[in-house]
Amino acid sequence: MTTGPFVMALGDTQDVVLASLAGMGQDNISSVTVLKFYDTFAQYAYDNDFILPSPPPTPSVEATGLDGRIILNWGENTSDYMPTETHESFGFVFEGYNVYQLPTSTSGLAEAEKVATFDEINLIQSIFDPGVDPNSGFVLDQLKQQGTNSGIQRYFSTDRDAVRDRPMSNANPYYFAVTAYSYLTDNIGSPFKTLESSPNVIAVFPDVPLPGDELGEEYGEGQITTTHTGTADGDVEVMVVSPPDLVGADYEVFFNAQHYYRDVDGIWKETNYPDSVGKNLDKGMDVSASTVTIAALAAEDVGTVDLTFTFELESATGEWVDGFRLDLPDGLTINSATATGAYCSYPEYGQLCENIPDGLIHPGTNTIMWGDSSRSGFGGIDGDMTFTVNVDLFTFPMTAVYQVYDDGYGTATVDAIGTVTATELGYEFLTLEHWNLRNLTSGEVVLEDMAFMDGEDIYDGDYGDDSYDSEFIGVPAGPIVEGIQINVSVGYAAPEDFGTLTEDGDGDYDIDSYLANSWAASALASDPDTWGCGTADIGILQRDLEVRFTGVYADPETTVTGVDTLIYHPIEDGTGSIATIVGSRLYDLDVHPLNPTGTDAHFTVRIPFEVWDLDADGGPEQIDIIIYDREQEPTGAGGGFAGDFYVFNPAGRMYCHFLHRPYSEDVADVGEEGGLDDAGNVACGTEGDLLSWNTVWWETDWVTGDVLTFQYDNPIQLGTDVWTFSTTAPTLADEDLAKEAVEMINVYPNPYYGYHALETSRQGKWVKFTHLPPASISEVTVRIFDLGGAMVRVLHKDDETQYLQWNLRNQSGYPVASGIYIIHIDLPGLGKSKVLKLAIVQEEQILTRY
Repeated sequence: MTTGPFVMALGDTQDVVLASLAGMGQDNISSVTVLKFYDTFAQYAYDNDFILPSPPPTPSVEATGLDGRIILNWGENTSDYMPTETHESFGFVFEGYNVYQLPTSTSGLAEAEKVATFDEINLIQSIFDPGVDPNSGFVLDQLKQQGTNSGIQRYFSTDRDAVRDRPMSNANPYYFAVTAYSYLTDNIGSPFKTLESSPNVIAVFPDVPLPGDELGEEYGEGQITTTHTGTADGDVEVMVVSPPDLVGADYEVFFNAQHYYRDVDGIWKETNYPDSVGKNLDKGMDVSASTVTIAALAAEDVGTVDLTFTFELESATGEWVDGFRLDLPDGLTINSATATGAYCSYPEYGQLCENIPDGLIHPGTNTIMWGDSSRSGFGGIDGDMTFTVNVDLFTFPMTAVYQVYDDGYGTATVDAIGTVTATELGYEFLTLEHWNLRNLTSGEVVLEDMAFMDGEDIYDGDYGDDSYDSEFIGVPAGPIVEGIQINVSVGYAAPEDFGTLTEDGDGDYDIDSYLANSWAASALASDPDTWGCGTADIGILQRDLEVRFTGVYADPETTVTGVDTLIYHPIEDGTGSIATIVGSRLYDLDVHPLNPTGTDAHFTVRIPFEVWDLDADGGPEQIDIIIYDREQEPTGAGGGFAGDFYVFNPAGRMYCHFLHRPYSEDVADVGEEGGLDDAGNVACGTEGDLLSWNTVWWETDWVTGDVLTFQYDNPIQLGTDVWTFSTTAPTLADEDLAKEAVEMINVYPNPYYGYHALETSRQGKWVKFTHLPPASISEVTVRIFDLGGAMVRVLHKDDETQYLQWNLRNQSGYPVASGIYIIHIDLPGLGKSKVLKLAIVQEEQILTRY
């Protein structure tokens, strides 16, 4: 080995880095190839100053044995798996988990069976790296990782022994390891693309519960039934991941809103972080669950700040709020005060709506009031609100005092008084919805502000300091807590169109919407490309509608105009329903055969069906509809259409919008299509905000008695939708169960025939007694007799397992002879005993002394 030459002066030093390499192939040529391959790794280490990428940390796994099944769980503690899944080292990022079964506790991965891979859903599956091929001796690309694109899962369960390809046997050890691997997307300059953590082998014994113990639930899906209160469509599913960890509690999955502001550092932060810009006070008020938070945001008007106060109303006794008052510091200049949210939903019934949405500013005292303090019993603030106060720049921190005036509806009238403090200036504000899991038995929220819905982080982990930024990682990636995993498959967004249309009857129908034909961005009546006016109330938009064809055709009416003959097909009086016709494409309404005014104004006609709101308060309620004739032309003379004419065209397009007012035969006042009058002003009429959905009826060849059901997907209603369920904890150390388990006491294997597969050596012979009670329930004494009645051995068990092993030796330490043995098992703590017979066939033995 040589290096140099070096030209060195007196006192100079020189560092020399040495690498010792060896390569063995099938012959001389392939050995040189292998040597050069190994050299790439040495060169890579040298080029990177021996600072090398590391694989993700090995997961911390808890193992549980059940009857004929094992469970591995590494998803119970976020602090355990987050360092693994967020690991990045020199461009290597976490990609997935591998689960291995190994033959022994000392086996390596080369001897293991890979039984599962859980990787992110990102199309990265087959990962190849160069390696030495043992058959040819050459360096070839080899498959190092094979992903499944199935999504992340942090638990694994099986009842199959993959090493021996047979069902698992109770009381026997099985060896598993869970590793994490990473992937380098840009591997220029790197001799490898994937790194895998070292295995941490754990032993797990499948078995029935200890005598005296009993599981409350079985492993798997469908074990827990949830109950839904509310209107949202979807489901909450509970997966029992670890039955022994169930705490036996009642739970609720509830939904709330969390407010965020974007700080100067670009990070989104929750407004109620203790070190941020808000805090919650006065938990003892009668609207005790309500909260007030604050965020100070740079406003569009330079030199001003928007103070955003979020008020979330929750009241078990039904109180609403008469007024919301803010008291800001003296010297602060208030420019405006507005509010948005749930207010004045029922003004027609006398609801108090003073100073909403614009607040009443008192400059002299720097107080602002929305509503008042009259104790009306019908407060104008009936839900969550956001109050925005624009002020001139000020010096942080700034504390505001708030007072929430109870409307006096319930049994107690208690105001909420508190303070919130803005400590820093933010630059954006938003409100996001989350789901939460509360243990109702303990009162603790065990999962909070969860954004995982049906396997996807719906906000991509962009908000909050502790968010987990991930791709779509799969339903099984949901958090595990108290032995269960929750999958919430519900949505927050309002529907954009009906989800399904169910036809019940003999007619032929073809119905969709402007959205379905790409004529509008949604099927909402409020969309400017449909009608342009309509409700945004989710409580209305989520209601399912039923169209009932109760009409009957009356005798046709014939009108002759010049050379044209118009045959009009009316609906018989007393059948169908009355609707408002609001326009047509090919004719003016003044020439419609039923127009009573002779003008182009809207008027009513009888149509062949009724519309019913299936989810109206108090039960199904008939509502109205407005119709628009797209393809007919009744004018006749002058070369116009001559022939059949229908008030609701059965063979051509009719554009319709559902009108959510109780059924009326009066003309609907819904303004003009597009929401504008001829002067360009908004013209929605007095009832335009009651329109909900646009529909296009291409064909309506109806038969009396037919029923159509329009199903609109219902989003989550905060404060309304709740899913509840209960889990059953395992029963532990029950004496009656332990007594019942005495009948299960047995010895394995029986008969003993020379040896068995679980013995590690010929000198380590044994049989095992099973289903023995733990010492906390009863001591165990096992006395072994031969058929002559002589005692061969006495064994004692004083541990918490259910096993006791006998090494097939007598009291003197010598191997027992082949034969039948009587075993008496004494359980004094249970007042029970058990007698067994054991057959032993020993291998041939030659003893030097006896």
